[in-house]
Amino acid sequence: MKYKQSSVYICGTAKINEGSVINHVYKKFFISIIIDMENDIILNAECNSILSITSEFISDILIGKNLITDFEDILLNISKRYFGLSQKAIIVTIKDMHNQYCMLKGIKL
Repeated sequence: MKYKQSSVYICGTAKINEGSVINHVYKKFFISIIIDMENDIILNAECNSILSITSEFISDILIGKNLITDFEDILLNISKRYFGLSQKAIIVTIKDMHNQYCMLKGIKL
């Protein structure tokens, strides 16, 4: 088994800009993560981008981060480092994942 029993899969979604190729192909933007609930660390991440370099870059920003304690840093990192058309959708998607995870763990926002 690649992932421990304490890991869960979460998928965040957001609407994407109408002019984006991602919108034309998928209609929504998705980021899926595997996270260890024992320590809140993101173990793996992938998104439905058109170019693999986009998914790799977003994964590099997310993997190894704590979704609870590093949440603001993750959002800041996307704002400062990602300048594609889908920047806002990525931020909304990460916020969606964070909300889902907090609800799962019973953490009040």
